[in-house]
Amino acid sequence: MLFPVRIHGTECTLGIALALLLATAGCSDHEHKSQDPPPYSDRVPSVRRMIALNDLTLRRTSSGAGLWFEPYEVESVVSFSGFGVCYDFGLVVGAKIGGVTFVSTSSMFSGDFRAERTESGETEVHFLTPFDTPSIPDYVQWPVAAGAPHTPDGQPRAYGVGTIFTAFNDEDPLSHRRLHGAPMGAFVQETVWAQSRFPSVLFVRWEVTNRSTSRWEDAYLGVWSDPDLGAAHNDRIGSDVARNMNYAYTDTASAEEYFGSTNPSFGIRYLKTTNDAGLHAAPRPLKSSGEPTSPQEAYNYLLGLDMQGHPMIDPTTNLPTLFWAAGDPIAGTGHVDALDFDRQMMGSVGPFSLGPGESTQLVVALILTTNEDAMVSLALLRTVADQVAVHRELWDLN
Repeated sequence: MLFPVRIHGTECTLGIALALLLATAGCSDHEHKSQDPPPYSDRVPSVRRMIALNDLTLRRTSSGAGLWFEPYEVESVVSFSGFGVCYDFGLVVGAKIGGVTFVSTSSMFSGDFRAERTESGETEVHFLTPFDTPSIPDYVQWPVAAGAPHTPDGQPRAYGVGTIFTAFNDEDPLSHRRLHGAPMGAFVQETVWAQSRFPSVLFVRWEVTNRSTSRWEDAYLGVWSDPDLGAAHNDRIGSDVARNMNYAYTDTASAEEYFGSTNPSFGIRYLKTTNDAGLHAAPRPLKSSGEPTSPQEAYNYLLGLDMQGHPMIDPTTNLPTLFWAAGDPIAGTGHVDALDFDRQMMGSVGPFSLGPGESTQLVVALILTTNEDAMVSLALLRTVADQVAVHRELWDLN
């Protein structure tokens, strides 16, 4: 039996691969989706890498800039075709400091983070499997000093079938280009891993530390994504409040030809949050016209409002809501997304308070399911999300 971790360049035995691709911050959609990626080393830490875990392939950068899933045969897994599952993805950190709003993002709106620097230099993208030995550069250079997973005696540690680690901070004022904000002293350790039990699921853990000298009040963490399920223009999104999940699906009469005539569903299940409070809100960021240009506009989304700070209104009840499209598309009840479009999603957790030197964690599962019938695909997404949540030993690793 073959070990399920694969590095790009080796032979793939699966018919379809799912690729999570991390794109360079600050580029336009056209630039991301049309340029071929640069070459990558297999087992040497680098600022940009492509790494395969189970059925998933992850492109990663050391500053935490965006993710992109694609279904491809191995020979085209690095291609930027423009047809994927999730074009961009990242962490959003927001808080009030002395009454002033601060927001920093690892992907959203170009990104505000830069790689963490230790005595050994800048932290790069590192990848470890359970079978690695000191003969492998990733093992030798595993950044324990930056917080990478390790054993009690300080040896590198891998979760599941393989672990990816990088660390970054928002302390460079020149990196805050899109929202025109200032550093809030956010330090992020990001760990991504996969488990053989769920071959089409990735687990992501962010440990966020307040490295400023001031307390963060009314703080939130958010996960923003730009799902593109095959063709980007025919997607819909929803909020599954009971499951602490937001999701994207295709609701068209014809199947997505780019997925072998099947319809994908993509979900982000929030598994571990501060005080186990679950998902606070899932607003609806609007493509282009709804992308914030200030910390306050981005913070409004974290609160569960629209970009201007107004409450979202559920059109089926005419009442304010924190969760966009929280109805049931399968049953056809409640508020469901009624328009095929190029969607963005966001979920947030909080509020919480974080003093200088204090940390909090957010763990999510990125889940993909497919079926010829879009609603069956969505039902499968719910089933996998439930199974993932039950197996806490696979994702609550502290």
